[in-house]
Amino acid sequence: VDLFFNCVPNMCLYKLKRQLEAAWMESPVICVQLIINIGSMRKGGKMDRRNFYHACKWLWKKSPETLIMNLKLLGEHSCWGAVCDLVMFITHEEMGEKGVWESFEKDNVLYELYK
Repeated sequence: VDLFFNCVPNMCLYKLKRQLEAAWMESPVICVQLIINIGSMRKGGKMDRRNFYHACKWLWKKSPETLIMNLKLLGEHSCWGAVCDLVMFITHEEMGEKGVWESFEKDNVLYELYK
């Protein structure tokens, strides 16, 4: 429950990871539901792309099979482009290319300046 209320745009990634760990310890199922809600563009979702990507990246490191099994839900509640972006981020990170995440962060800053 803390993850739902405390996850706000541009929150410290350390705090996000702590909230994710606590939610996972309490209930992995609810934790995944909350991650989906963070990125959800549907009614009641937070539409927080940055935290959604970081939460999915955390889930990939914590339980890759859980992320893979829920890709369909991620696409249905967010968008399929977000799923493609996520796969790209994970793939490039696994290959040791950190520039992809830096580019994503730069895009977020530019988006906030010009929205």
